[in-house]
Amino acid sequence: MPNIRNRDAILELISTNPLFSTLSPSSVAKMVDRSSVRHLTGGEILLREGESGDSMFVVISGRLRAYVLDSEDKPTVVGEISPGETVGEMALLSDHPRSASVRAVRDSTLLEFSREEFQGLVNREPAALVAIAREVVERLGRSIHATEESGAIRTITLIAAGRTGNIHPAARQLEAALARHGSVAVADVDHLTATGMDASNPDELGRLIDELEAGHDKVLLIADHTSPEWTRHCLGQADRVLLIGDPADDPSPNQMESELLREVARREHTRVDLVMVHEAGRLLPAPVSRWIEQRPGIKCYNLRTGTDSGFPRLARLLTGTAVNLVLSGGGARGLAHIGVLRALEESRIPIDFVGGASFGSVTAAHAAMGRSWEETRDQTIEHLVDLGSPVDLTPPMVALARGAKVRRQLKGGFGEVAIENLWINFFCVSSNLTRGEVRVHQTGPIWEALRASVSIPGVFPPMRSPDGDVLVDGAVMNNLPVDVAERLGEPGLMMAVNLRSPADIAARDLPPDGALSGWRAIRRHIAPWRDKSAVPGIVQTLMRTSEIGSVISSKTFEQKAHIVFRPPVSGFSLMDFSSYEPLIEAGYRHALEVLEQNDGNKRLTNSVVAH
Repeated sequence: MPNIRNRDAILELISTNPLFSTLSPSSVAKMVDRSSVRHLTGGEILLREGESGDSMFVVISGRLRAYVLDSEDKPTVVGEISPGETVGEMALLSDHPRSASVRAVRDSTLLEFSREEFQGLVNREPAALVAIAREVVERLGRSIHATEESGAIRTITLIAAGRTGNIHPAARQLEAALARHGSVAVADVDHLTATGMDASNPDELGRLIDELEAGHDKVLLIADHTSPEWTRHCLGQADRVLLIGDPADDPSPNQMESELLREVARREHTRVDLVMVHEAGRLLPAPVSRWIEQRPGIKCYNLRTGTDSGFPRLARLLTGTAVNLVLSGGGARGLAHIGVLRALEESRIPIDFVGGASFGSVTAAHAAMGRSWEETRDQTIEHLVDLGSPVDLTPPMVALARGAKVRRQLKGGFGEVAIENLWINFFCVSSNLTRGEVRVHQTGPIWEALRASVSIPGVFPPMRSPDGDVLVDGAVMNNLPVDVAERLGEPGLMMAVNLRSPADIAARDLPPDGALSGWRAIRRHIAPWRDKSAVPGIVQTLMRTSEIGSVISSKTFEQKAHIVFRPPVSGFSLMDFSSYEPLIEAGYRHALEVLEQNDGNKRLTNSVVAH
């Protein structure tokens, strides 16, 4: 066999595989000597589902991922293949087509064994067939019960973005944050020099990564523009690439970045994120829109050093212990969300991704700005409660309200801040009446997104999207967008606050024939000697119509969350913003009870411990 690496190291690696546990050392050596070497670059496909198979492989370095396609050709990961493990043996045992596709997650080296060699092995040592069959059955069981651990991030490459110089300080902070989740190893060009390794030798570098991964939970590789060979290897071996940027620098991509972005656009096998490191003490992140514009399709995270909004958050994202929070609509009842935020804050449960619909989107936006529950409460009271009803009446040709007051209230709370410039990644939803679909807002001025998300049909004028569509309240089509958070959020814990409740609309004085005089309803409403009219007001009816439209979907999306809060708010009117104190208290007390009930929840425990 070609001398790709030390032969003894390969034999030792293969001997750890259960498939070869019954073989004598001489048989293993003979099999290895008759194999051929296969090199894969990250993203390259080794096997395709449905194809015939005439060989099996042993991974020597790198990592592969197996997946199957559903009826819509969407891939589902069913397992990963690490150094020392085999892939492709099922087809040799059964003569059936390949049961899954296999792709290289990173640059990988494999030994390939032909069908003839495999059959010769079984003929020479029949006991090997039992071990192989046992391993195949166990692997099939693991694929059937595939867990969310598939695709875990082990090796992370850091590369300077823009004209950012020394990224070692960021690497040290990330190393310290990741150390709270497990053991961490760091390798850079200086490490190669100290160990006498040759940066131009991919086999030596591959062995280094394998050894670091074998002894640590996470490996950080620091790219260096002075060593193109080392940088290429770092990128080829990465499960995740982080571009580290300083917002004070020139945002133009450097040469290494440009090559990486071209490669990502071509192969799309490794996720690349932009991490903007902001100085401690900033109220809001420095503008990053130019950085994002020059790196299209790259997700951006704003980190504030010295706080939980910094590298501890990034560590949770990389270790699958992030906390996602979704807040539903519900009119004034949405004030209960603030009480839930208080309970989470006091319980030291962080929020790493947040979004919502209708009034829930407003509270979510406060959280995304990094505001405490008290700041959120004060801002809400100042810009919403104290200013009175947001419904500024106008002749109802388009809506009951002009919409100027609610715009002023939202701008008062959020100014012209862009969604891209928040500490916590945020989204909200509106309902696109033109296209009949949910519109997800993730960019642009936050007040504009919120204005669309709270546009109750008939109460507030619709918003116009940049492409000319009509946008109304997100609650119309998706009042609890957990499905959106599941798609856009971070691996870890999913929490949702659902304010759905039985209707509290009065109907006693509604006439049975459906004819009702508005003047009569007004007289009954203002006459001091009469009982108040038990007729639903137009605003209340429109709000309830908006809210109830997605009750069924809310129940369905609840099931996607690991923890669901349902504060007892049915006794409050949808427009009763003056009851903010009891509403916040109701959300707070309920959230404490739910968190206590979930005290043994593994996901919750991991998130709190990692905080």
